[in-house]
Amino acid sequence: MKYIVKGQAPKELSEYRKNSSACFKNCPLEVKEAMRQQLIKEQHGLCAYCMARINDEWNEKLQKFRTEIEHYIPQSAHSINDLDYSNLLGVCNGNAGYPKHKQHCDKSKADQTITVNPFRPDCETHTIFNRSGEITSTIKEIEADLAKTLNLNEQTLVKNRQVVIQHLYESLSRICQRGKTKLKAIKKLIDYWQAIENKMLKEYCQTAIFFLNKEFEDVQRSSRCGVRN
Repeated sequence: MKYIVKGQAPKELSEYRKNSSACFKNCPLEVKEAMRQQLIKEQHGLCAYCMARINDEWNEKLQKFRTEIEHYIPQSAHSINDLDYSNLLGVCNGNAGYPKHKQHCDKSKADQTITVNPFRPDCETHTIFNRSGEITSTIKEIEADLAKTLNLNEQTLVKNRQVVIQHLYESLSRICQRGKTKLKAIKKLIDYWQAIENKMLKEYCQTAIFFLNKEFEDVQRSSRCGVRN
């Protein structure tokens, strides 16, 4: 999971909220579209939960946009305004239409409340990736959120992360073979995976960054012990 820096609400939403009867359910299409576009932009094209690609394309099979608007605190919570932009996230379709065990992100979460929070910078340090492609946490509540409530270890997501991990280590080996030190190779790849190109981050980028940070720490530890990298 990657930390999301929230931006300002789109002007269309701010204007609509002046209506005393304004609510998400009856929100005009042009207002929802403005919200959707703003969420895609501020999340750099990544689903808030699984980090798969989100964009403004139409999903013909589901007859809905590939990016959906998610309420982090569920709309069922009476304390929340369902048009509070600071509570909104852009998410993927979450395998909607598939059996329940295949659904993930907000389709699995439904109206449940979760502890892991992409609005907090520490969400990146509280989520851990295994070489097998699974995501977990040392915090019990967050581990339950990731594996059960959000179902982020759904088979397709795990396989997609495995591809990223394999590509990462192949790239690291290839760069080192060109004569660069491992430390320089790691820094080069961190820059690559953090780069925003055409306003988009790379899918599952935080998975790669997690392992690169681990490799960086290992190199520094070895250096302190007198091992040259």
